[in-house]
Amino acid sequence: MVKIQIEKIGHKYYGKIIWLEKPNFPDGTLKTDKYNPDPELRDVPFVGLRIVKDLEYKGNGTWGGGTLYDPEHGKNYGCKISLDSENEAIVRGYIGFTFIGKSVRFNRVNG
Repeated sequence: MVKIQIEKIGHKYYGKIIWLEKPNFPDGTLKTDKYNPDPELRDVPFVGLRIVKDLEYKGNGTWGGGTLYDPEHGKNYGCKISLDSENEAIVRGYIGFTFIGKSVRFNRVNG
């Protein structure tokens, strides 16, 4: 399980990992961004890592136009977030077109 904090900076929205249920790799070492395409960023811990970038509010409870970074594979994807209810959002990561991707449901948590 992961907790991601979404914040608005200017007119765009960003999200960073603020908590991981399993913050370490199986060998006990801290999870870091070891697959980042930029070798200088491979020692950055997962916790604190900005994984949602440049989302814009599109109206009707939908944000898009940004990117979603997958630190487990070092890949960036297009990103769309839609509110399913006041406390649930569907996050879709995709390649090129929204129909080529995967959706994950997130629940709002406090604290």
